[in-house]
Amino acid sequence: MIAGSGMEELLGQIYGSNTVIHMTHCDAVARAVRGHFMLQGALVMRLLKTTIFDSDCTTPQNSFLDKVGWLIDTVDANKVGVADCSMTVSVAVSMIKAQLSTIKDTLSAQSRTAKLWIHYIDILKHFLVAERTGNWQMHLKCVHDMIR
Repeated sequence: MIAGSGMEELLGQIYGSNTVIHMTHCDAVARAVRGHFMLQGALVMRLLKTTIFDSDCTTPQNSFLDKVGWLIDTVDANKVGVADCSMTVSVAVSMIKAQLSTIKDTLSAQSRTAKLWIHYIDILKHFLVAERTGNWQMHLKCVHDMIR
């Protein structure tokens, strides 16, 4: 998946070209996972940036930004802890999830590489949660999805 996609060059800028060789040959798995998550975060931010702005890419959609700003202010002012999940049901989070879902569906339909990347990241995230929490059923589902 990494060959010819530009990911080697990008990860080489972060970790150095010699390290990327080890990452692609499964010698530095933790580093590769971190690099893939950083790359995924950058791609999501880039995609969200295009949806936050109107078609001319200069005027932000005020309703969306107002909701996100309110969410950030609320979390910052109330010092929300990990145990408090009430923020995950906010309108802003729901809007972001809906936009990301739409973007993922569109990209998956347009490109097999995008579909593979999205599927890979989703499985990787679920697999890491399963491993860290000891959830055997989730682990088996991830392994099933990997070999499917």
